[in-house]
Parts: sequence; structure tokens; C-alpha cells
Amino acid sequence: MTSEKLDILMKITDTKNSVLGRALSFDPSYIGRIRTGKRGIPKHMPFIEPAAAFFSKNIKTDYQKKLLSEIICNGKPLPEEKKEIEMLLTAWLKEDNTSKPDSSSIDLLLHELSSANPAEFLTSAPIPDLKNNFSKVSDKAPFYYYGNKGKREATELFLSRLCADEKPHTLLLFSDEDMTWLFEDPAFAKKWTSYLIKLLTTGSHIKIIHTINRNLNDLMEAIQKWLPLYIAGDIEPYYYPRLRDGIYHRTLFLAKNKFAIASNSIGNDTVDMPNLFIEESAVLKGFEKEFNNFLSLCVPLMKIYRKTNKETVTSAIDRFKGLQNEFYYVEARSNTFEKKKSKNINDILCHFDEHDNVIKINSEDKRIPENISILAGLNAGVLVITDKLIFDTYEPNFTMTFIEYLSKL
Repeated sequence: MTSEKLDILMKITDTKNSVLGRALSFDPSYIGRIRTGKRGIPKHMPFIEPAAAFFSKNIKTDYQKKLLSEIICNGKPLPEEKKEIEMLLTAWLKEDNTSKPDSSSIDLLLHELSSANPAEFLTSAPIPDLKNNFSKVSDKAPFYYYGNKGKREATELFLSRLCADEKPHTLLLFSDEDMTWLFEDPAFAKKWTSYLIKLLTTGSHIKIIHTINRNLNDLMEAIQKWLPLYIAGDIEPYYYPRLRDGIYHRTLFLAKNKFAIASNSIGNDTVDMPNLFIEESAVLKGFEKEFNNFLSLCVPLMKIYRKTNKETVTSAIDRFKGLQNEFYYVEARSNTFEKKKSKNINDILCHFDEHDNVIKINSEDKRIPENISILAGLNAGVLVITDKLIFDTYEPNFTMTFIEYLSKL
């Protein structure tokens, strides 16, 4: 896989995500996700060729050349000319590049939504190991953790101590810093998810402000990345709807009346930046006020209802009634054995058949999974209804793209 080959080249040349990101004009967190296989090679921007050019210039030592010759030339010496090495790396990176579907695709999101099973997901989630996570005894003084490794250590201390309480907490989460700290260590990313699932299943409530730069890929990624957690419990997702300068960045993770993690960085440079773990009550109150001040400038990203019944469906589609602009409607398709199960939902949705402004889409299109209904309108957002959950967003960028998607079915 190209992701594994990229990881090999970066390790051989000791290249950080931030360095390659600057050279190729990509966000370091995006490089990290390609490197771990979470994202495919971008289709609409040059990547492999400029990456090969970058690495050809950074293969300098005899040791690096020997390693690379064994990996891609079966031990034969590498060419002397940089251009020839670049061509060799380009061909190697393109070999068997059968990338998986782009995780930002609406098709993939629909299938994940339709197949999501909260019960199966929760029973399969690993239970976090809470041992050896309390090496520091709190004296209310701030503790300092540095760089990406330090942020992981502080975050694990934060989450594990909350999980150990075995009681509900209120978490306020925001970060627009480079997310490499989370994704460059796959084992930690799994731990992070497991801790949050444990907190959610014990009744904790999370308010999170997602960082979305008015970009559909950012929105889809935020939804997909957090979808298992949305299914697991009580999360309120928000986003700031205006553009920011992208220079000054902030992280604030706060467990109300317990402790917080705070950090700052300039651009994407988090190397050696301090992450403060704080328990002092006066500081926590100040941080809570900071979060709420920012939250007041944000808007809801979406709602996910984990129980699909007549009441939740009726409530979710009430805002479509009386809509003046046109909207699209894809009715749920049901197998013979599923018709009885979906009858109540279909009874509600069938009222839209006679709506003056409805544009009904042929539901036989294979890209739309079975037992799923979609309503999308410019003034009403997007509503996806399945047998297991309801996904509801007002985000204008997502709405426009979804309507364009439906109009082509």
C-alpha cells in the first residue's frame, strides 16, 4: 500500500509530518492520516510526484541508500542521479495503488450510517486499562507536558482519571491545533476512543466545537471520525461558521469541576509546546467561561438520534413542513421482510409524496442503501433516517453538496 511505502520513506529520511506537509502544501494532520492509511492518496491534487521529488533530495547517506536499495531494488545500487531516483520512487509509490474509497465521500457516509449498530459497536469496544495512569499525585499545581508525546500523556491522564470515577462528567472540548499528536500513534487513537466510549456509556455529556474551515472534506471527516462516539452517547457537536486566520491555535479540554488541559501553538508547529494539566478551581472557572464565550459564537453541527421511532422521526421532519423552496426526498427502500419493521416511519414519510415543492428521487439507485430515507432542502438542511438512527445537519456547505449529489441520482 502507498501509505506503508510513504511511512517507510519518512522513517528512512527521518521526515516529520509537518516537514513533508510544508514541502507538499498539505496539512500535517492530513499527511499523518495518509501515512496511517486512514486517508487515500488525494485524487485532485498532485501528491506522489512531488513526494518522490522531495524524498529523492533527502536520500543522502550511504545507510539511507543501502536501505532503499534493498527495499525497492532488491539490493542493487540506487542510481546516482537525483532525477533517476525520483522516477524510481514515483514508479514504486504508484505500484498497486488500489486506494480505498475516499473517506470524505457521501456514498461511504450513507453506508456507514445505514449499517451502524450501536449495540454491536459498544460491546466490541475495548475496555481501557486504567492501571498505571496515576503516577502524579495532584497538589493543585499545574503539570507541564511537552510536544505531541506530552499531549498524549496529559490526555490519557485526563481521560483515565475521569473513567476511574465511574460516574457521569461534563466535558467541554475544543482544539484547532495540528492533530498529528492524536493520529501519529494508532494505538493511542484507539485508547482515546475507548476512554470516550466508557465515559459516554456511564452517562457523561460532551460538548465539542469541531474545527471546520468551511470545507466539505473537513465536515465529512469530522462526522465520520466521531460517528461511533455519536452513536455511543450524549454529544453536542458545534462548529464556528466563519473563517479564522489559521495562525494562532488553541486546545482546551475541560472536565467541569475536575481538571483541564490547555495549550497554544503558532501555525502547525507543536514541537516542544507546553501542555498544561490544571486542577485549580479558579482557573477551571475561567476556562469554562472562555469555552462558553466561544460556544456562543458557534452553531450546531448536527444532531444524531439513536432511537428511530415515530416520535423522533416526526420531530425531526417538522421543520420541513411549510418549506417554500424545493427540497429533495429519497424514500426508504425495504426488503419484503423489513416492510413491517419500517411501516411507521414510511407512513410518516409518505405524506411528502404530495408535497407541492418536493422532488422525489428514484430510490432504486444502488448508491442509496436499503431502509434509508433522505430529505434535503436549502432552508432546512439534510435529514437522513435509517432503521437505527437519525442524522440531522443544517450546515449550509454540506446541504448544498448533498442536494447536488441527490440531483444526479
